[in-house]
Amino acid sequence: ADCTDRTRWTATIEVRDSGGNLTDDDYITASTSLNYSLSEKLKASLAYSWFKNWSTISYGDFVRASWTMTASTRW
Repeated sequence: ADCTDRTRWTATIEVRDSGGNLTDDDYITASTSLNYSLSEKLKASLAYSWFKNWSTISYGDFVRASWTMTASTRW
């Protein structure tokens, strides 16, 4: 089997505008992942996520990023 038959890449982007609540928090988030199946018994994935929040409260502004690597097996 070809490597491309066992590999899947996904990406998402989401934007939120809270629209005038007491504390107005808006954010944008993006994530991507790469999934690979070596066989039915062994799978691996690598994911990256990025999040930015804007708030009317100064300490509510922040950026967060994370990487996740997963390996799974089934017997």
